Amino acid sequence: MTKKISEVSIRQIAFGNRQIEGFSSGFWETDEIIVGDNEIESFFYVLLFPSDKDVYSSGCAVSEFELCFAFTGQLYQWKFKKKTIVNYLIIDNSIIDNIPFLSSSAINLLKQFPVIKLTNDEFDIVQYEFNKIHQEMNTPDMLKGIIYARIANIFGETCRFIQNRYDTE
Repeated sequence: MTKKISEVSIRQIAFGNRQIEGFSSGFWETDEIIVGDNEIESFFYVLLFPSDKDVYSSGCAVSEFELCFAFTGQLYQWKFKKKTIVNYLIIDNSIIDNIPFLSSSAINLLKQFPVIKLTNDEFDIVQYEFNKIHQEMNTPDMLKGIIYARIANIFGETCRFIQNRYDTE
């Protein structure tokens, strides 16, 4: 796994994750993310993090969240005002066929909308799946099938968010 991080120290805060060949997950605490550019071409990233911007509703600040699917050939960069917790999945293209219900049309849709802002409800759905993946990675009898199904849920839910928001059907 190769990460390009420009002059930023990234401290992984989720220790003990067992590895699956072609897949890793965890949390980073950082003030900058740079993904793409010189990445290994067979990997793509799924990143979930709070943005620095707040949306104001009825005079109250509500946090905004972003979900990014960084595919080969795309370059993304975020600079945060303070250290931010970033959930990540790093997926090798070689395991895509192991992820149920993940079609090329879903991947093409996500390539068209690689970064989306999530509502609080959408964030809760995606965060739940990330947490369950992290928990499963740390169980003694880790089951790849469950992890792959949860990754498929993240992709499927995100496609549903996009279709509901932009009526892409």
